[in-house]
Amino acid sequence: MYDAKTLVLTNVEHDYDIDLEDCCTSAKTLDWTSQLCGKTWMTPEDIGYLVQALDDLLGPQANLCSFDADKQLDVKKYLAQRT
Repeated sequence: MYDAKTLVLTNVEHDYDIDLEDCCTSAKTLDWTSQLCGKTWMTPEDIGYLVQALDDLLGPQANLCSFDADKQLDVKKYLAQRT
């Protein structure tokens, strides 16, 4: 579940939050994804949903890592412009 007011993605079933403002570089976004891959309660389907949500919300290909370059994203500003 995504909360646009707090910029948090939550796995409701396990009450686990991801602060999207922490996903401001490709490395930090990959770190979140990898961290969640290590959780015993995360399924491959859950990881797919997470990747899709991050793609839908942050557009990482364009905003975090295009042309093999690590970029800095002001997540709060970017998401505010999308609404």
